[in-house]
Amino acid sequence: MTSRRILTSGSTRAWFGVRPTVGSPSAKTRTFCRPAEPGPPRPSMLRHLTSKILSTGPVSVAEYMREVLTNPVAGYYVRGSMLGPDGDFITSPEISQMFGELVGVWVVSEWLASGRPERLQLVELGPGTGSLSADVLRVLGELRSVLGDVSVSLHLVEVSPALSQLQAQRLTGPPSRGPDAEDTAQTLKGPRILRPDTKDTAQTLKGPRSRGPEAEDALVYRRGETAGGLPVSWYRRLDDVPTGFSIFVAHEFFDALPIHKFQRTPRGWREVMVDVDPKMPDQLRFVLAPAPTLASSTLIQEGEGRSHVEV
Repeated sequence: MTSRRILTSGSTRAWFGVRPTVGSPSAKTRTFCRPAEPGPPRPSMLRHLTSKILSTGPVSVAEYMREVLTNPVAGYYVRGSMLGPDGDFITSPEISQMFGELVGVWVVSEWLASGRPERLQLVELGPGTGSLSADVLRVLGELRSVLGDVSVSLHLVEVSPALSQLQAQRLTGPPSRGPDAEDTAQTLKGPRILRPDTKDTAQTLKGPRSRGPEAEDALVYRRGETAGGLPVSWYRRLDDVPTGFSIFVAHEFFDALPIHKFQRTPRGWREVMVDVDPKMPDQLRFVLAPAPTLASSTLIQEGEGRSHVEV
């Protein structure tokens, strides 16, 4: 069946602390690894990247971004402390529940327009603290008379263990006490979080299971259930989400995806790579690949007229 999608993406916050390539439109030199902040020592991303590059050679901008953002030891999103008033940024679901509730109304509208499928998978990419999904589910609960007997399940694509824990606490665990705690509890208060290896998973998760063969259950690294009996599953990859009618929600997600960077040269397209600066070993710089890479050979469209492209 046709899947519906929504994209509500904010400003890009990807930060590249590398020296620009000769001929690059970047005008300034910046470093992404600053002096250590006060407190317990943390794993050094710069040391990790430097060691990797010196061992295997320059890395693509996409690989650089993946390491900086999602490295399991020192990645930015692994920290779990970047969201909210005390973090680095705040998103609209954290400011007002109205945003998520409007998205919830949109979800129901799209489901109606699609012919009222018997099953509805709500899939969120990069769920943050789980606020957006919580607000959407609140609306689905209020509009149960419209949804009827449709089987609803929530599927979250999240690579950060720290953030998935925050999402689970909000969606399947005791709610935080605050002004909306009483209303939130009616929808979100639920049983403990379940892991794939929990023996009583099948008995505890009520309602239809969205997975097929047992082998596919290994793709779910966390599992839970809301107070209303709605199953919630966590995945590391979008490809792991079960097939079926799905509505996708992605808020401030696509602006942080790894990208490949290319530059036109007299010898053809070359991929921009990240290398160690030989003059300043504690900094990285942009360099051009000496020959075409697999990415530059396959991702640049024929007839491309720009001199710099990011894919």
